[in-house]
Amino acid sequence: MGAYDGINIQDPRSNQQEAIIEIIADPFNIGDSHFKALLNLYEKLNLRRELAVTFIQVFYRTLWNKKNQYSDKLELVQLVGSHQEQAFIDVRHDKNCNAPLLSSLHRTEHMSVFFNHQEAARSRRSQTSLFFSSQLKHAGQDYDAAVLEHRVNNHALAFLEVTGSSIAQNLPFYTILYE
Repeated sequence: MGAYDGINIQDPRSNQQEAIIEIIADPFNIGDSHFKALLNLYEKLNLRRELAVTFIQVFYRTLWNKKNQYSDKLELVQLVGSHQEQAFIDVRHDKNCNAPLLSSLHRTEHMSVFFNHQEAARSRRSQTSLFFSSQLKHAGQDYDAAVLEHRVNNHALAFLEVTGSSIAQNLPFYTILYE
């Protein structure tokens, strides 16, 4: 058996962690197609590759460091097996709609699809912008949350165009509209 046989990626032995950190951000070792696109298409995304690599490394270091106050807030979900997405589904709703997200779709082991829900993502980006602007205010810097949210939304739409055309380029496109 080799030194890395039977690695528990959720909680590897401490003597394996730095070696794993060295190889974890190689696109060949990334299963998530979005992160793989971030690492391979960083120039088209106007992103420094080092930022994506650092994010991945910090995520794992934080996940593994049980003394870190944020460790228990992270979850690594491993999807085992192969997948072949069969469609790209864009979910939309009007401003007055309170329908639960994708309540009419049922999970199946026989179909894999990409989902995009801009309104849900925009809502989360709004929350994140408020958090970061409040943190900056605590640090003595005044930054408008609305400006940050606007910039993040613009970047997200540009990223969606690049990653969507890369990972879902030959798939049928469907829109689900909740009214």
